[in-house]
Amino acid sequence: RYLKYNSFEAVIDKVDLLISSAHISATIWQAISRNKSVIAVNDVHPPSILSEFKGYECNLAELHETILYWMSLSKSEVYESTEEMKIRFNIGNSDGLNQIATDLQTLSNQN
Repeated sequence: RYLKYNSFEAVIDKVDLLISSAHISATIWQAISRNKSVIAVNDVHPPSILSEFKGYECNLAELHETILYWMSLSKSEVYESTEEMKIRFNIGNSDGLNQIATDLQTLSNQN
């Protein structure tokens, strides 16, 4: 059925916390780029890089505790946490395709 908000981009700005059962999902990185709290639930695979950061990855048994962790943080603490992730993983606020085009043009001009 068609929903008014039928895409991730339409709802992400309306939420405070993204919980994903796909710990490798691109939506996780989209949410981080918009300074949203993120929990990647990972019960099956070895821990991902997200597990190195408090609150970003947990198993299903830890989910309630991890939700409470994010709820206990102020907006500024969430912002600081996501900004740290953005710096560590080079996540910018720019349009990805434009950034790629600019990078390719810069590289071609160097040759």
